[in-house]
Amino acid sequence: MRVLLRAPMPRAGTTALVPVARRTVRLRVQVPHWHTTHAVARGTAVTEGDLTPVRHVLTNGPLDPPPALADLVGGAALRDLAADACVTARAVTPMPAVRAGEEVVAVVRMGGLEVRAALVAIDAGRPGARVRVRHPESKRTLTARVVGRGEVEVER
Repeated sequence: MRVLLRAPMPRAGTTALVPVARRTVRLRVQVPHWHTTHAVARGTAVTEGDLTPVRHVLTNGPLDPPPALADLVGGAALRDLAADACVTARAVTPMPAVRAGEEVVAVVRMGGLEVRAALVAIDAGRPGARVRVRHPESKRTLTARVVGRGEVEVER
């Protein structure tokens, strides 16, 4: 990785950050992540028994944070995974926090007031995604943002 080092230098009555050196840096990053305990076939649902926690130096690949166990369990393998393979976000479809057809807790916030209600998700989504939800009695459809497992915040 190439790095540009800058230092504060007085310039025209103010202080500015001025480049002082360029360096190439080799990073060795050791992070906790997940490996497969055995071979997992493409399309197979990933279970907790398929994964084991490991920690070692990652020598290549993006510096994205590794997926959490909750994001992997229940997802499907996108490709064949060998035994003891690093499991990345690109190897397993993430488990949606909200699934279509399931009941979700919807939160509506107005000023200091917070109201919670049970609605039904029309769309599936991960945290941060916008989904449609429906009130089971009135059949009214609303747009909400997924905030967690089985929980959405209704957008006004």
